[in-house]
Order: sequence, then C-alpha cells, then structure tokens
Amino acid sequence: MGKHLSAVFSRRFRNPLIENLQKALSEGAFEAVQEVSITAEGPQLEALDLRIAEANGEINLSWRDGTERLRHRTRLQELATHDGLTGLFNRSPLMDRLTESLVLSNRMHGLIGVLMLDIDDFKLINDRFGHAAVVTDLAKKNSSEPWRILARKRGFGSAVAIPLEGADQINVVLTIFGREAGAFDAKSQDLLAQMTTAFSLSLTRRRDALEMKTALEGTLMALGSMTERRDPYTMGHQRKVGELSAAIATQMGLVHSLVELVRQAGEVHDVGKYIVPTEILSFTGKLDPIEFEMVKRHSAAGAAVLNAASLPWPLGDVALQHHERVDGSGYPAGLHGGEICLPAQIVGVADVVEAMDHLRPYRAALGTEAALAEIQSGRGTRYDENVADACFAVFEGGFTFTDPENVTAGVNRR
Repeated sequence: MGKHLSAVFSRRFRNPLIENLQKALSEGAFEAVQEVSITAEGPQLEALDLRIAEANGEINLSWRDGTERLRHRTRLQELATHDGLTGLFNRSPLMDRLTESLVLSNRMHGLIGVLMLDIDDFKLINDRFGHAAVVTDLAKKNSSEPWRILARKRGFGSAVAIPLEGADQINVVLTIFGREAGAFDAKSQDLLAQMTTAFSLSLTRRRDALEMKTALEGTLMALGSMTERRDPYTMGHQRKVGELSAAIATQMGLVHSLVELVRQAGEVHDVGKYIVPTEILSFTGKLDPIEFEMVKRHSAAGAAVLNAASLPWPLGDVALQHHERVDGSGYPAGLHGGEICLPAQIVGVADVVEAMDHLRPYRAALGTEAALAEIQSGRGTRYDENVADACFAVFEGGFTFTDPENVTAGVNRR
C-alpha cells in the first residue's frame, strides 16, 4: 500500500501489530502462511485477524476485523469457567485450583484443607432452577448411551434439555430434538429459555394458587370449627349454609370463581358468634332485648375477624351483611336493596332456610316447606326476588343437604 503502519492502524493496534511482525521476521523465511490475532490495547474489546505470508521475496500482510470473533471466544471462555445462573466460578476452575494446591502441598510436604459452605441455601437454588444442557452432535460423546442411540435411530442430530421451574425440586425437563447437528445456536437457546421461563412461571403461579386455596380452606375450616365447638346446635350449620348458597349462586348463573367464594362465605358467616356467651346461644327460651342486642353484635365481630385475616372478598362483607334485609328491616346497619352485596343476600336466604329446616334449642325443626314459605312471604320485601326465585328453583330441582336429617346444626338464633 506504500503507507506507514501509523496511517493504517490506530494507536491501539499499532504496538501489538509491530510486536507480531517483528516476531514473524525474526523467525526467518516463512514455510507457511501464519495467521495470528491481536487484541487492541485498552479497556475496550477489539481485535484484528492477521494473515502474514511471503511471496516473491516480499512479506504480504492482510487483515480483517476480528472483534466479533474475539467476543464470541471470550464469551465461550466465560461460559466454560463460570456458572450461568450466578456468574461465579464453576466446578472447572475449582478443580484446577484444587489440583494446583494439592501439587504445591505435596511438593512442600504440607497439608491442605477444604472448607465447603452452602451460602444462603445456594444449593437449593441450583437444585430448583437447574441449567439447560445442549448436545450439538448426538453422534459424538457418550454415543453408547441408550437415549442417544434411540434419538439417532429416529433421525435426530442434536438436542437441548431445559429444566422447568414449576416445583421445589426439578422433576420436569423440556427436551427438544433437532434433525441436524448444531441445530440449536445461542439465539435458539435464548428463545427456548425465555419460552420455558414463561411456562415455568405459569406452573409456579398455578402451584402457588393451589397452595393459597389449600391454606384458605384450612383457615376457613378452623374458623368454622371454632364457632361450632361452642355450641352443639351449631354443628354443621355454616357448612350447610355454604352448600345451599353455592347452589343458589350457580342457579343464578354466577361464574364458578364467585360461586366458590359464596360457598366459602356461607361456611364462615357466623364466625363472629364467638363473642356471644354460650348460655345465650343455647338458651331455650325467648331472649330479652339486651340479650338479642348481644347476638346482633356477631355480624360486625365476624367481619372484623375475616377482614383482619386478609381473606378475599366477599367473606367479610357477607359476615357483616347476611342479616340485612332488602326493605331495611335487618341489622346491623339497616341497609336497603342494592346497598347489600349480592353474596350477602344469597347467604342471608340460605341462612334462613337452613335454620328453619333444622332443630334449634328453642324449637323443633320446622322443615323445608315452612322455610320456603317464609322466603315466599318475604320475596321482594325482606329477600331479593331473584335470589328467592333461584332458591325455589334449587329445591324444585331436588336439592337436599348432604348431612343426615338427624344431625343437629345451626347458629342462627333470630
């Protein structure tokens, strides 16, 4: 080119280039083409791929940008020695350092100690999240393994296995086979990793939702049991109210998730009766006004308990409003019509039916017919018309409580 090196190469490459040329010249005549790669001086990663050859007594120098290749090589070296999840050194450098220490210890006739620590349960993290494994050519390493033989027979040349994170311990692995060797490049692996991460997140959310549902069911069962243990006449009442409430909600066409919440709300609607003295709950005569006021306090008390436990809507509202009536004649706030949430109106009707249908300490069971007559007489006044009609339809369809008729149940005194 007839130009000085300084006119062709930047200062960052100049010194390393001169060193390589001097080395090539000092070795004498070239027996073959020499190819070298030089890295620029400085913090930025740059490289040139050089081709040095002799032709007709002249030295020919050609080059190309080797930065991208250098970055790939640096990345491969990093992956070979570092954990992909944390960026820390992996087993390979550990074994190298351990080998060096053992050699030095033997040479110095000394001892070596190894201290192994599980920092912040990191092993549990590795066990849970795992790492993807890629086999670029199934015809190579460990070719006698049964799964490789089977894969080759079916015409596959490469494979990638990615653990799914849907469980506390890895027990699900997504394995994808490719027809050609080297079918899974870095971009393909990244894409598959993103897909499986999204799928794993879905599994985790589903698992968490199931765990939350189980925990909620356990909490509600404990709350229901707490109420029922105080009075044998309360045994089964809340569960039956929940059962009938769910049937009414289903008849009204509510979505399944809301039907389930209505059922749960019915199962704990009387939890606030823990504040009512047992003597009043089991009293066989007519309550005086003061005693009845004490009973009425259970609505607010139950709502306070359920809301404090951060239980989902509408459990707290149902506990508070299930004695409210459409015409404003209920308690504790005398709400009217639409001021009462629909789940509370449903549970309120189911509560009346179950209470009248079963034995109470102050009267005998009145039966289903009398209970439905009460709902009919209050349809459109005390009870919402749509809820009342759905209740009638449920019983016309053959609804019965699952417990035997002789099981004493109930909490609803008034």
